Amino acid sequence: MVDGALLNRCRRMAEIAAAAVMLAALAALAGWALDVEPLRALIPGMTPMNPVAAVCFVLACLAMWRHRLMPTAAAASHLALACGLVLIFVGVTRVLGYFSPIDLGVDRMLFPGTLRGNQMAPNTASNFVLLGLCLVLLARGRSLFLGQVLVTVSSTISYMALLGYVYQVPLFGLPGYVPMAFHVALCFLVIEMGLLASSADGGFVALLMSNRTGGKAARKLLPTALLLPSVLGGLGILGMRHALFAPEFSVALMATFCGVGLAGLMLATARWLNRGDAEVERLLTVDVLTGVLNRRTILEVLGTETAACLRYRVPLSTCMADLDHFKDINDEHGHASGDEVLRVVGRLIQASLRETDAAGRYGGEEFVIVLPHTGAEGALAFAERLRQSIAQAEIRAASGRVLRVTCSIGIAQMATTETPQPEQALAHADAALYAAKRGGRNRVEMAPYPLPAKSPKPQPIDPALLASVAGAVRPAAEDGPTS
Repeated sequence: MVDGALLNRCRRMAEIAAAAVMLAALAALAGWALDVEPLRALIPGMTPMNPVAAVCFVLACLAMWRHRLMPTAAAASHLALACGLVLIFVGVTRVLGYFSPIDLGVDRMLFPGTLRGNQMAPNTASNFVLLGLCLVLLARGRSLFLGQVLVTVSSTISYMALLGYVYQVPLFGLPGYVPMAFHVALCFLVIEMGLLASSADGGFVALLMSNRTGGKAARKLLPTALLLPSVLGGLGILGMRHALFAPEFSVALMATFCGVGLAGLMLATARWLNRGDAEVERLLTVDVLTGVLNRRTILEVLGTETAACLRYRVPLSTCMADLDHFKDINDEHGHASGDEVLRVVGRLIQASLRETDAAGRYGGEEFVIVLPHTGAEGALAFAERLRQSIAQAEIRAASGRVLRVTCSIGIAQMATTETPQPEQALAHADAALYAAKRGGRNRVEMAPYPLPAKSPKPQPIDPALLASVAGAVRPAAEDGPTS
């Protein structure tokens, strides 16, 4: 899935890049028209930009701005098609002039009096052919993948030309070779990156724009993977020129540091991916609204703790809590207020848990709480604390009103002398919960212990047991059920 926000940023960057290249091309044309050398070369001492190449850059930029310049999609496609065909014609005729007797002299048509032998370089012409083919494919809506491949090949040629200037090494030692101007190579790279960005909703570039883990990892890996060998290669050439080491050692040094650097990059990416996997795992196990575990996960926890309870003969209690009259809150104050109530209750439940406890949303406004190593007395104390904290909470509704909500809780303790299943504990806790509802709500009920095999009938809480936890829990006020 393509990241829409990132895609829009890339398209805006592509338009800005096109504007920058157009300014450079117009400056070069002005330099030829006014015979001002600094405008033609932009960088002192570098080869000037051929005027026909400058016109081709202007056309490529217009094609990238087609959707803003043209009122309809059809008109935008016609503009891209026309610009692409012109680029192909100029590039093909110039390449033919280098490698065959056919030379139409297209690159020498503008400002022939001041050209002084300036010709379009063969790699420049080749790049215009590739960019023109890409524009034709985009205009026709055909094979976006092939268009991106053509742009990638063109960017490779431009990058090699730039490395030739940076390394001060003639990359193309052909007889009669005319080098691509430094700023021409820069303009090509900007245009090529812009074309890739503007077509990033499809083809292989869509992988880079993906909001999934693969796309995010590719965006982190790609810049370093491209730049690291180039930087190390430059350092190797610098060392050889200053006689710091032999050429063979330079190659070994580059291979070693490339391997170490890419290994480090892989480890850093693996660490980042692990964090992403942890976040995905959290999203798969946590209920987004309440912050507690979701139904599937809390049932898995209950199954695991049940097995541990039976194997190690340790107590285990299961609580089911349900908000009282929750439907009335949704009906009277809206579902947004109901969601806020669930969020607050989820936070209160989370705050009441020990590290070994677990809570999950069973469905709607019903929650399951698993209390390992906890018998009836401890479960009762926990449930009373939770009931009171929920009853005392003030929850601000979307309308601005302050709401109060109560909950009913059913508790079931597993018998370690028998072999009850998680479903049986849930059934008895649910029966105790409904007994609390029938008993007036906003109260706690305990299922019989040990759990009967069938037809659980909750029993009232032993007053002596309630008195034994009174020291830890302040007795709740005798308030009836509320909405």
